[in-house]
Amino acid sequence: MTRKLFLLVIVLLAALVLPARWLTIHAATSTSFIPNEPNDTFATAVTLPEGYAMTGYFLTAGDHDYYRVDVPAGVDELFVDASALAYAQNPTPQPVTVRLYNGGHTLVAEDTSCADDIWLTEPVAAGTYFLLIEHCAGPLDIDSPYTVSAAWNIDAGDHSPGDIEPNDTPAQAVAAAYGDHLRGYISDTDTVDHYRFAAQAGDQIALALSDVAYRGDAVLVLYDPAMNPVALQTDGWTSWASLPTAGNYVLRIAVPGADYDDGFIDYDLLLALTGGDEPNNTRQTATDVAFGQLLNVTHDYLCDTDWFRFQGRAGDVLAAVNTETEVENVHLYAADGTSLYGRHVLPADGVYYLKVEGFVNPAFDDSWCYEGPVTYPFGQSLWVSAAVDGLGGNAAIKRGDIATRKDAAGQWQIVFDASDVGITQNVVAFERLPNGSILMSLAGLQTVPGLGKVMPQDIIRFVPTSLGDATAGTFQWFLDGSDVGLTTAGEKIDAIYYQTGIANPLRISTRGAGAAPRTSGGMLKFADEDTINLVNGVFGANSAGTWRMGLDGSTVPGLKGEDVSSLTLVQTYPERDSQLLIGLDSAFTVSGTKGTPYDVLQEGTWQLAVTHLTDKKIDGLGIGDPWTP
Repeated sequence: MTRKLFLLVIVLLAALVLPARWLTIHAATSTSFIPNEPNDTFATAVTLPEGYAMTGYFLTAGDHDYYRVDVPAGVDELFVDASALAYAQNPTPQPVTVRLYNGGHTLVAEDTSCADDIWLTEPVAAGTYFLLIEHCAGPLDIDSPYTVSAAWNIDAGDHSPGDIEPNDTPAQAVAAAYGDHLRGYISDTDTVDHYRFAAQAGDQIALALSDVAYRGDAVLVLYDPAMNPVALQTDGWTSWASLPTAGNYVLRIAVPGADYDDGFIDYDLLLALTGGDEPNNTRQTATDVAFGQLLNVTHDYLCDTDWFRFQGRAGDVLAAVNTETEVENVHLYAADGTSLYGRHVLPADGVYYLKVEGFVNPAFDDSWCYEGPVTYPFGQSLWVSAAVDGLGGNAAIKRGDIATRKDAAGQWQIVFDASDVGITQNVVAFERLPNGSILMSLAGLQTVPGLGKVMPQDIIRFVPTSLGDATAGTFQWFLDGSDVGLTTAGEKIDAIYYQTGIANPLRISTRGAGAAPRTSGGMLKFADEDTINLVNGVFGANSAGTWRMGLDGSTVPGLKGEDVSSLTLVQTYPERDSQLLIGLDSAFTVSGTKGTPYDVLQEGTWQLAVTHLTDKKIDGLGIGDPWTP
């Protein structure tokens, strides 16, 4: 199996097991926070990186999605996969069709049988291509996801100048060039080999593995054109250098531990010209990147490790790093180099680092490495609804709005403008779903466009066609509280979180004490410090289900008597590493941790995930696309 095909297998497996919340990728701006939208035309097609499984949804009956794929030269096979995914509430996937167009918008290939893939086995011309994804005939399920990916194979060849003897002295060095594989043998009469290559001043080079299965223990010495040693930096099995002058360089290779005359090669190295963002193999040489949903990395050679530096904001969420998955090779560090392993929410504004190891999964499997361009999930941000107007000193942000952080400290961007869609009550609880729709509960009774009277014990869903400064869309019923026993003042909903991928995804907290039908029979009593879980939930205008206890707040020191006023889940894979974030209605001391209603607490550890996230009391929390300039 080639490394490219192996990467494709990983991509497809990741699409099956990783949470849709962070597989859903698009570039958010101040006016676009809907996953992958707008992408309804060739002109608005979303760029699909090679080998990356991107998740999409159809929010309306006429919705269709375009993706742009930029194919390089030398591709001899192109594989496109558009796979419908099952999820817990609908085990029958909603199949899709896929069409491939060239840069001139001419149809190249298609699969309209709902078999979901296209495989071109002939050489493919370099250039821009487009994919059109549409859902097959049948009822529309806006929560049913699909993934789309494109991968290709390039036959790069494997040129070696050969271990031509004699090459025991610099004068006898074998001529080589960038891109060559230097491989050879050592014996008791041939203890050292030399190679010569031409270079320009400033060239960034690497002497890297040719094959991850063969690592060797070669000792390398590099000489400049005047035969002065050039310092080589080494990390694992890779050495690299910046060449000081133009001319012919000589590389000396010795293998002290070689088993002479055993018939096996004793060294096998790729002489690579890296350039670009190299060298960025250390924290001190990290490449600057902007925080966003995707991290595009070029592993310039097999097992290349790269470091990146970014400016993070308090409340930025990195659910896909520090996890035991195929992206376990991406790790988060503080500005001083301290590992932040286990953290998924940035605690404060400042400089952070990502270390992207070349191994596919260094903690568990060192037999496969990345090489070439790879796109990794990067980050999202906390969304907030404040209890009063004027979040961040911005009078335009009202208590019914939802906002997310901008780059400057204390500045916020409206994500959901309540006044644009007729919401006059305070949005006291919300949750952003993977498809971009938003669940919400209101502080008081209101007549909502398209629904009629909505009570504070209800949950409604906003399905957007536009978010940000010009919010538009429609409302749907999600949970009629009276259908599931929520009717009293204490049973008004003031916190929501929804965990995708499980059978009973909805959890809420209420404004006060209450009682509702218990799954095991009788009535479940709960208080405002608890969370309760709807079991066998039926969602919509005619709701159904019973309740069981989620978090019993009375069992957590200091939480009894507090009011859980906001909830959201940082959902990771595996699920056991997911982190529940909690906001409380007043100043608190929980399990020894002191905080305020402007802070975000992490359940389980009961430590502050973010201190002073806002300057106004937090009413609701969610996780969504970050604001980008």
